[in-house]
Amino acid sequence: MPCFAVEGKAVAGFDGYKAHCSYFPHSGRVLDHVGPLPDWATADRGTLRFPIGKRLPKALVRRLIRVRLDEISAVTDGKRIEFFDDGTVKAVGRMRDGELHGDWRWYRRDGSLLRTGSFDRGAKVGTWQTHARPTGG
Repeated sequence: MPCFAVEGKAVAGFDGYKAHCSYFPHSGRVLDHVGPLPDWATADRGTLRFPIGKRLPKALVRRLIRVRLDEISAVTDGKRIEFFDDGTVKAVGRMRDGELHGDWRWYRRDGSLLRTGSFDRGAKVGTWQTHARPTGG
């Protein structure tokens, strides 16, 4: 199934079937938090089904993606990805027991690398580096 992913984390998938199309948020909790769905759509824990020939409203797709990105940003154990308000990646690293742990990378809004550093259970450790803004070319 086609899927959009950010830093290896699935955000949104879709597929077509004989009698309907489906949107997959790759989480059993997203559909509970997006608000009302169109009358012609049906949903269960991890799938939003809609008729062939119907388009999901852009506002709904934006809400589905935002809820999934917020969920990925709320990870307290494992890989965490934080996003700017436009959905671009702001920071990537790991969490352990709710604290930053291991290597982290921060990005500028244009996607260029801003800073790298490491944590040990929330405390900065090792050498940190701030990266110069790339020059146009």
